[in-house]
Amino acid sequence: MILDFRDASLPERIETDICIVGAGAAGITIARSLISSGLRVVLLEAGGREFDPDGQALYSGPVSGRDYYPLDSCRLRYFGGTTNHWNGFCRPLDAMDFESRDWVPDSGWPIAAADLSRHRAQAHDILALGAVEYDPQRWREGAFDFPAWDPARFETVGWRVSTPVRFGSTFFDELDRAENVQVYLHANVTHAALNGAEDRVEALTVTDLAGKIQREYRALTFVLATGGIENARLLLNWHARAGGGFGNDHDLVGRYFMEHPHTDGAGLVIGRNDEAINNASGFEQSFQVPELLSAAAVSAAEQADAKILNASVLPMPTSGTRFLDGARHLHAMWDALKSGAAREVAEELTGIVLNPGGAARAVRSRMTGDEIPAFSLRVISEQAPNPSSRVQLSSTLDELGLYQASLHWQLSEIDKTTIRHAVLTFAMEAGRLGLGRVYIPDWLQEDAPALFPEETMIFGGHHHMGTTRMSNSPTDGVVDANCRVHGLQNLYVAGSSVFPTGGYANPTLTIVELALRLATNLRA
Repeated sequence: MILDFRDASLPERIETDICIVGAGAAGITIARSLISSGLRVVLLEAGGREFDPDGQALYSGPVSGRDYYPLDSCRLRYFGGTTNHWNGFCRPLDAMDFESRDWVPDSGWPIAAADLSRHRAQAHDILALGAVEYDPQRWREGAFDFPAWDPARFETVGWRVSTPVRFGSTFFDELDRAENVQVYLHANVTHAALNGAEDRVEALTVTDLAGKIQREYRALTFVLATGGIENARLLLNWHARAGGGFGNDHDLVGRYFMEHPHTDGAGLVIGRNDEAINNASGFEQSFQVPELLSAAAVSAAEQADAKILNASVLPMPTSGTRFLDGARHLHAMWDALKSGAAREVAEELTGIVLNPGGAARAVRSRMTGDEIPAFSLRVISEQAPNPSSRVQLSSTLDELGLYQASLHWQLSEIDKTTIRHAVLTFAMEAGRLGLGRVYIPDWLQEDAPALFPEETMIFGGHHHMGTTRMSNSPTDGVVDANCRVHGLQNLYVAGSSVFPTGGYANPTLTIVELALRLATNLRA
C-alpha cells in the first residue's frame, strides 16, 4: 500500500517487523522480495513520486579533493531514487574483485562471487536484462569479430544495457497492491534511538519536509538503503547525536569512498588496410546494437603481474583527425588565429611543420569527406580503497536539522598507474594486431610527478561506493558479511556503500544481487 506521510489521519507511532529507509534500487528490491512473506514491512521514502527541488536541496554539500559533481545533482531524492536518471549499463563484478590482492591494500570481500551470482537470474528479471550472458562473442554468433587480444593481457568483455528500468514507476502499482507492505512517501528520517544496552535500534524519528509532522517508527529490524553517500551521512549524524553506537566506533563510517574513474583523451586511429578495419569491426558494429556494449579489459594475470587494479578500455567511434598530431596543431592554430594570439600561432605552426602528414591527412579528409575511422578510448577503472577518500559531516545544517554531507574524493598513485598501464597495453596490443595508431596524451606517456594534472579528463561515473564497507571484523569495516552493522543486532545496510572494492563494472546489478541476498536472510 502506498501512503502519504503527510496524511494527518495516520497514527503518531507505527510498529512493524521490518523498516526499510530509502526507496531506490536496493530498498524497493528488498520490499518486493518480502511481499507475501508474512512479515509486516514499512518502506520510507523521503521524496514523492516526482522530482521536487526543495527535497533535492537536502542533498547539497561541499566537495573537496578531486573535482566532482555537485552532491545535489549526482543522486536523486524521490521514489525510485537514482534509478530515475540511471543509464541502464549492467555488468557483474569479476571473481577477482572479491579476492584479497596483496598489491591492493584493504582489498577482499568477506563473501565470494558465488554468493551473489546465485541471485543473478532473478536480478536480470528485475532489471529487464534478458539472458545471463556476458560474452560478447556469443551475443550475435558470427555477426562480427573482435580483435584477437593476447588472452594473457586483454580480453573482450561486455555490458548488457537495461531499458533502463525506473524502479519508482515500474514497481509502484505492485507495491501499492501489496497487503503486507506499507510505503510512506515524503517521509524524512532524522534520528534513530538505541535501546539502553545500545545494541539495538528501537525507533526512527520521521518528519515531513516542512517539519510540521513528526512520527515514530518502531521495528524489529531496520535496513538503511539510501545510497553510497546518504547511508554514511545518516549513520554519522546519528552517531554524533547519540555519542556512539552507530557503527563508527573505529572511525570507518564514510571512509573508503570509491568511484569508477572514467578517463578520456587517448584514441585509436584505424589503419587504411582491410585487416585493420576488419579487426576493429567488432567494436564499431557492437555500438549499433542498442542493448549491448563491449570493451577490452585488462586480464587478471596482467593485473597481478603489473600490480594494478581492474580496468577496461571502451573504444567509442569518433573522428580520427582529433588524434593526429598535425591535425591537432592545425585546429589549434586556427583557433589562435581567430583569437589573435600570435605566439600560439607560431607554436602551433611549428607543430604542423614537424607533423606534416597528419595535417595533410586532416585537410584531405575535410575536402573529400572521407572520414578517418577512429575510436576514442575511454578507460573505466577500479579505484583503490583509500581511507582518506571519504564522506564526512560539514558544519552546515539542512532544513531538517541534519548536518550536510561533505565529500573528499581522493585518488592515489595506483589509480594513475592502472589507467596508464591500461592505455599503454592497449597501444601495444593494437600495434601487434595492426589495428592502427594509438594517440596517448602526454600525461599518460610519462610517469610524471603530477599525479593527476587538473587538465586531465578524469571524471566519475556517479557511482558512490565503499562508505560502509563490508568486513569480517569491526576494525576493518562497518557491516559484516550479512550487511548487518557491527555491534548492532538489528540494523542492516543495503546498496553499494557496503562494497569493499568496486571493480570497474557499473554497480547497479551488484546492488540488486546484494539486496536479494539480504532479503533472503531477512525472510529466514
